[in-house]
Amino acid sequence: MKIKVSNLKEPQELIISGQEPWLEALYAPFPHPPAAPLTGQLRIRKDSAGFVYVTGDISCTPTLECSRCLSQMPWPVSTHIDACFRPGLSDVLRERDINLSRDDLDLYFIEAGEVDLECLLNDCLQTAIPYQTFCESLPGKHCDLDHSKLPGDQVYGVPDEETSSPFAVLQNLKLKK
Repeated sequence: MKIKVSNLKEPQELIISGQEPWLEALYAPFPHPPAAPLTGQLRIRKDSAGFVYVTGDISCTPTLECSRCLSQMPWPVSTHIDACFRPGLSDVLRERDINLSRDDLDLYFIEAGEVDLECLLNDCLQTAIPYQTFCESLPGKHCDLDHSKLPGDQVYGVPDEETSSPFAVLQNLKLKK
C-alpha cells in the first residue's frame, strides 16, 4: 500500500484489519497461511521539512516450521513501528558516494511522492521473527524430534568453558624434551 505524501495535510490513522488485498504480498514468503492475519494501527504524519513519520503497533501470527522437526506451529509476533521516510531519493541516487550517519541507517525514502507502507510492514514483520524457531520456545509445546537419534551427546547448549578456550588444544600438545 502506498500513500501519497501530497494527501498528508493532517495526521492520519490507518487501521489494518488483516483482510486488505495488499497484505497478500506480505504473506507470500511464509510456507503456510498465517494462523492470524496481520492487524494493527498506524499513525502517519508529515512535518514541515517533508519527512513522513509512521508510528504504531502491528501483530500477526504466521505459521512457521520448527527448525528441528519441521512441524508447523503458529508463532505470535507483536512489534512497535517507529519509522521515518525521507524525501529526496532522486538526489541520493545521483551521487556516487554517500556518507551516512548512524541516524540515517533507519530511514526509508519517499519514492515518486509516495510512502510504501507494504515495504515498511514487511521489514518490521520479518525482523521480528527469530532466525531459528523451535517448538520448545512456545509455551506448552514440545519438539517431536527424537533427540536420541542425533549424533553427539549434547543436543543443544553451551559448550564447556574448558573446551571453549582457543588455548584448550595446547593442553594435549606433547613437546620434545
